[in-house]
Amino acid sequence: MSPRKRGSGLAWGWLSRGGSRTAPINHHAFIVSKTTRYLLCFGVRQILIKNVFNIQNCLVKPLLSLLLLYRRLRYGYAFRKIPLTRGKFAIVDPEDYPRLAKYKWFLAKSPTGSYATRWQRLKNKNARKRIWMHREIIHIPKHMVCDHKNRNGLDNRKANLRPATVSQNLCNRSKRRTKTRSKYKGLEWDKIQRKWKARIQLNGRKIYLGSFAGEIDAAKAYDKAAKKYHGEFAALNFEQKQM
Repeated sequence: MSPRKRGSGLAWGWLSRGGSRTAPINHHAFIVSKTTRYLLCFGVRQILIKNVFNIQNCLVKPLLSLLLLYRRLRYGYAFRKIPLTRGKFAIVDPEDYPRLAKYKWFLAKSPTGSYATRWQRLKNKNARKRIWMHREIIHIPKHMVCDHKNRNGLDNRKANLRPATVSQNLCNRSKRRTKTRSKYKGLEWDKIQRKWKARIQLNGRKIYLGSFAGEIDAAKAYDKAAKKYHGEFAALNFEQKQM
């Protein structure tokens, strides 16, 4: 392969069928990555041919727009990544990034998930308090907790955060990783009747929803009850597709 000519145009690395490799590129260039491979499925293979170099400046903006449109369709609105410990990242809205990125954040794990946190030194040098990233983004009353709508504690975009009571936060949780026969939430197997029993919890008490011959029917019954009793905080077995 001949060396790439230096210029002001957009430079792409050599793209193979099985993956991608990127040569040194200027500040206008993209890195041929997973996003690029997804773009091939969108009918733009003719753009990313085998040896494409020095794309003209007039094509830079259209390609940028195409990539941004694809990212928006697949991942939602734009976000920025803030590095944590253990090789993890938290994602935030672009407008929140500057004030949050100046601190060193850590990965905090709990039985309910993973979260971004940091330590703040108090006036007394021997004392410090824990600061949670999500509480730095939206206002949450002290008597409430922060609920992540998609149950990803590292997704701290405003649209994914909301104040919730402890009870509401418990409703919006996936099925516990316990050794049960069913992979669905709210189900248990009745060995005597040889049927699936569906139950839902509300304010500390369990409500019996019925017995079903089919596991999927029982899971759908739970989802129906979850929408009724848990409302917007319902964690469904069969998530509704959202555009």
